[in-house]
Amino acid sequence: MKKVISVLILILMIFSFSSCNLTTMVLTSLGGHHGYEEQYRYGLGDYTEYKKYYFDSVDLSKNKLFVRLDASAISDLEIYFEVFESHLKASGEEFVEDYDFDKTIIDTEDYYVLSSDEEIWGGGITTVYRLDLYIFDTQTNILYYFHTNL
Repeated sequence: MKKVISVLILILMIFSFSSCNLTTMVLTSLGGHHGYEEQYRYGLGDYTEYKKYYFDSVDLSKNKLFVRLDASAISDLEIYFEVFESHLKASGEEFVEDYDFDKTIIDTEDYYVLSSDEEIWGGGITTVYRLDLYIFDTQTNILYYFHTNL
């Protein structure tokens, strides 16, 4: 039993560090931000986080991490928003009330970075175990960060 608990703790630490490293890479690639807002909730073995980073000006056209959104990618991201928002609801009413992201602002002028661990089951059902999604809104110069893991 102690070995199982040790392995689970190790796995959670690895996921935490991998998420932090990606966040560091993303933020470094964008240059300095002048502020941020964050919301997060810890659960038993899970963690959900939503952040907004504010930038003065960013040119993403040559950024090697970010991919420009097209209509297909915007549609494909919907499953990840469903996963994130379902974790929000499970985290409590206060978190849902504080969540202010509006998916309608996403357009083909924006960029994203996506990292996830998932499994696709028979019948096309997808289970997402870990999600790190960064969306940079070029009209407002805001980077939105969505993270959740089971």
